[in-house]
Amino acid sequence: MARKPAPIPDPDHPDEKARRRRLAMVTALLLIGLPVYLIVAAFLVAQLERPHWLIELAIYVALGLVWAFPLKRLVKGLGKPSPASIKPPQG
Repeated sequence: MARKPAPIPDPDHPDEKARRRRLAMVTALLLIGLPVYLIVAAFLVAQLERPHWLIELAIYVALGLVWAFPLKRLVKGLGKPSPASIKPPQG
């Protein structure tokens, strides 16, 4: 039994262009924003006196998770093309 070819996203479709813009924005945030966040977080933690190790662990776990929540909405749909932007297979 022959398999149907996978649909090919149309690069000129507006939905595909919007997906590419979101991908560029997420990439820029990860390459620029995440290092800035890390520097600011490290600076703020350095301003504190050394807390109990459990409190310090909780601080680092919280700081490790806080950056991911704002990006969750942006990253969620990047892996899938919009159904409207898919060309039907030819042939």
